[in-house]
Amino acid sequence: MTRKTRASLATLQSEHHSIRAVLEAMAHFAQLGLAGDEVPEARVFRAMLMYVDTFAERVHHPKEERVLFPLLRQRSRAAVALLDRLQLEHLRGAREVRELEQAFLHWEEGGPRYFADFGRRITDFVGHYREHLRAEERELIPLAEQALTEADWKAVDASFEEGADPLRGPDGESDLRRLFTHIVTITPAPLGVGDPLPRR
Repeated sequence: MTRKTRASLATLQSEHHSIRAVLEAMAHFAQLGLAGDEVPEARVFRAMLMYVDTFAERVHHPKEERVLFPLLRQRSRAAVALLDRLQLEHLRGAREVRELEQAFLHWEEGGPRYFADFGRRITDFVGHYREHLRAEERELIPLAEQALTEADWKAVDASFEEGADPLRGPDGESDLRRLFTHIVTITPAPLGVGDPLPRR
């Protein structure tokens, strides 16, 4: 018998996939810049930072913290230390996004000499985020699957469906989805479908 796939866990893993795709693109271009190679124009990084800030920090993390984390904290003593760590990482991530945005503005306004600081901050941020996503997927999800009841899962599934898109337009279409598509469109190949970066 195959294990039932929870709607909320499928959503969580799908969101991790899109967040990871943007983060890995940022890290790739940061490494190019730190090596002295060409990097995408500022609007590519601006769109990626907007996605991380708006989606990961204002939609994805609150969605996890609203019902899933509290219920798991009640059901599993083994999960308490992990949940404490993950919530601290959420707070640290929000602070690091603000610092990344400041470093981006210094580069955008000040020119190439400021890219090294921006690139290093991207590298550190993405490294922390990789570990965070890995912990949720390899530690949090198994604990939740083991500890939560059917009633708990119904509450978690319902809470995940309520995750509002703060960029949703008046026509109801998800602007976060449009933003992700925009990122893919303007990101240079092979990570996106934009024109490849010139080689030095």
